[in-house]
Amino acid sequence: MRFRIEFSAKAERDFALIFDHLFESYLRFGESVEAALDHSEARIHVILQEADRLAEAAFCGESHDDLAPGMRQRPIDRAIYWFEGNEAEKRARVFAIGLDSVSGRAVRALKSSAEIYRMLCLGALPALIIVFLSIPGRQ
Repeated sequence: MRFRIEFSAKAERDFALIFDHLFESYLRFGESVEAALDHSEARIHVILQEADRLAEAAFCGESHDDLAPGMRQRPIDRAIYWFEGNEAEKRARVFAIGLDSVSGRAVRALKSSAEIYRMLCLGALPALIIVFLSIPGRQ
C-alpha cells in the first residue's frame, strides 16, 4: 500500500538550507549566478522527487528506535531522509533532510553523544550537516 508523504515544517526549511549551500558551492566552483541557480534548483527538485520513494517503502531504511520510536534514516540519491512511517495513517512523515555524503558520519558522531534526536527536534541537524560539509578535508 502506498503511503502519503508529509514534510514537517523543519524538513521544509531544510530544502532552503540545502539550496543555499548548493548555490554557494556552485558559485565557489566558478559557475555563473544563473548556472548556480539552475543547478541548485535541479538538485532540490530531485531531492523532493526522490522523497516519493518513501511512499512505496515507508518502513525501509535504518531503524533508529534508540533515538525515537519509529525513527528511520534512508539515503536516496545522495540525500538522507529522517522519517517515520505510520501504518495506521498510511503516512511517511519526513522530519529532516540532509546531504548523504557526510550526514551518516555526522549522525554516528552525534549518536554516540546522544544528541541527534534533540538536535532534530531543535532544528539544528541539517545546519550542522551543511557546516560539516564545508570543513576542509571532508568528502
